[in-house]
Amino acid sequence: MNQAASVRHNSANLEVRTFLIMMILVFRFQSKTHRAAMLKNMSKAEFLKQGTPQALAYEAASLEWLDQANGARIVKVLRHDHAGLHLELLEDGFQSPKAAHEFGAALAATHAAGAPGWGAAPPAWDSEQAFKGLMPMSVVPAGKDFPYQSFGTWLSAQRLQPVAEAAAKHGDLPPKLMTRFEKLYHVLQTGEFDSPQPQLVKTPAARLHGDLWAGNLCWTRPGIVLIDPSAYGGHAETDLAECEVFSTPYINEIYAGYQSVSPLSPGWKERLSLHQLYMMTLHLALFGGGYLHAVSRILQQYT
Repeated sequence: MNQAASVRHNSANLEVRTFLIMMILVFRFQSKTHRAAMLKNMSKAEFLKQGTPQALAYEAASLEWLDQANGARIVKVLRHDHAGLHLELLEDGFQSPKAAHEFGAALAATHAAGAPGWGAAPPAWDSEQAFKGLMPMSVVPAGKDFPYQSFGTWLSAQRLQPVAEAAAKHGDLPPKLMTRFEKLYHVLQTGEFDSPQPQLVKTPAARLHGDLWAGNLCWTRPGIVLIDPSAYGGHAETDLAECEVFSTPYINEIYAGYQSVSPLSPGWKERLSLHQLYMMTLHLALFGGGYLHAVSRILQQYT
């Protein structure tokens, strides 16, 4: 990239980060006044999920893209209209090691369906702004060039910087931790924590669920079904790491099932916390200091 192009990229990235910070802070205020998305049981056959039109549209595009992978089971979209997102009703099932192992193998297939680059949006999405839940997130729509060619540069610029700056602006991230974030950005940009995708992933990026905490894994009679995605192209280890954040049952069986079909690259366990940092910092920006210790611990581990 020549100097002029670099300046244009840096200017564009600053504008995107500023916009994302503003949107995160607006959502934080809205969440405190109970204006977040709702999930309502409308009948014996479906759920109606309500929220902002853009966030629901991105979720619908994400569900479609993940379903096309023919990997992990995805909740079915019955229809998407002015009332909200109509989803199939899922019957509760039992949590079991077998279901966890099967899900791990299926998730590997979802990841292997691939994405064309870091931050790639679902094909049906045509905006550079997406959402993780209702929170703003930068993506690259189909037909656009990918500005970042490595995991580390993309993670620092497109994921960590916007949420860290939002948390700092709201007073939840002290200056000494912002300094640690800046050190981490430098380390990430050197490629020190870049690692190969799992064996089955042959594309530049894996196709991620994007918000794979325990509450978005529904244990049903046929097995685990995924809900509430914020899909994008990223590193497969991120989904696996976020699975662990809020104590998903039988996590080791999920990992074993995954590795039985798509072995992870050496050192993956040591990188899990790094892949959790975006989610934890996002929670810090939205919900405050309860997540500060986790963010601080991860920063100390990698800087």
